Amino acid sequence: MFLQPKSFKMVGSEQDRNARIGCASPRERGGDPMNFAKNVARGLAAALVVMPISGLAKELKYNTYQPGTHQVTKNTASFGEALSEATGGDLSIDVLSGGAVASGKATLSFISDGLIDAGLVTDVYVPGDLPHTVIASSLALEGESSWVMAAAMAEYAMLKCPGCQEDLDEMGVINLGFQSTSTYKLLCNNEISGIEDLQGKKIKAAGPWSRLVVSWGAAPVNIPFNDVYEGMQRGQIDCALAPDSAMEDYGLYDVVKTVVDLPMGTYHGFHSFVLNRDVWDGLPEEQSALILDKMPGYITKNVQAYHDSSEVSKAKAIENGTVYTQAGADLKASIAAAKEEGRKISLENAHKQGIDTPEENLETFLAILSKWTGLLGTDAPDPARYEELLRENVYSKVSF
Repeated sequence: MFLQPKSFKMVGSEQDRNARIGCASPRERGGDPMNFAKNVARGLAAALVVMPISGLAKELKYNTYQPGTHQVTKNTASFGEALSEATGGDLSIDVLSGGAVASGKATLSFISDGLIDAGLVTDVYVPGDLPHTVIASSLALEGESSWVMAAAMAEYAMLKCPGCQEDLDEMGVINLGFQSTSTYKLLCNNEISGIEDLQGKKIKAAGPWSRLVVSWGAAPVNIPFNDVYEGMQRGQIDCALAPDSAMEDYGLYDVVKTVVDLPMGTYHGFHSFVLNRDVWDGLPEEQSALILDKMPGYITKNVQAYHDSSEVSKAKAIENGTVYTQAGADLKASIAAAKEEGRKISLENAHKQGIDTPEENLETFLAILSKWTGLLGTDAPDPARYEELLRENVYSKVSF
């Protein structure tokens, strides 16, 4: 939408804006010059992010690196429409998708600096800024249900982890919820059932999943997912560790012949709605209360989007001839062992980040995870019940 120059102004004074162009987060600022591309990106962001001079209406600028076609991006736009309808247009959201203003890695610092109001933050991209949540989100192989992981992360980070709140406070932001990918599985171009079938194979994997692949006697290959189709077609890779939905997202139905139908973890460190603290504090009380009231429904829809996408992909794959096979006992045992290793590595990394007692965080998170597993099991819950459980266990107790 074209913005009339007389109706809008740049955020902050000229001196403030010049100070913001440095791009580094508060933890990282030490006088080192940033590269030219980042400086240009911040300059563009400062030019794009505007606010009304007059009137009470507030349009939150929300950045996501996910494309506009992603269901979660669509959910965020719908969330904004619901806020607008409830406030008579006084509060709305402008969704800036596809990293239009900031990349996934830069989003947190852009929010912190006030260049955008809000956004999707992926903690693994900024572990130095969010080390306390990374203790939990790096435990990828613990994930057997996206529903459980999203809820456990919310209770842990928003209620039971003082360090998580301190990390956000230092950045001058708040976070209103978490979402998780659906479970990762082993997608292969040949028949696989046990570790013996995987020895010597080349498998697309990254992060914690790379260690799991090595334990199988296979070789992890870190290539862009856009290259997986061609890699499988040409025999350059044999498998990929990814949610079922990757078959739809990257058109893999023709090359994936077997899926080992065993949950092999999740990524659950998506901070769904990070807001600049000053922006939050500047909202009228009834508007901030409205956001909190609608947040459990928004989070539920996001988790459901990941779940539904994988279910649809699974059905299409089976229709296309892909075989879903059960994992052998040896594969299951390897994942159990990798979980234990993952916990040790999470603690080691936390100590490196300067956290003195990450063992307490780990113990707290695992207890919360056990609680939510008991509440939900590993099957998809009724969304209405899930929303209510989030409200009762997290959102009725949280305050900002």
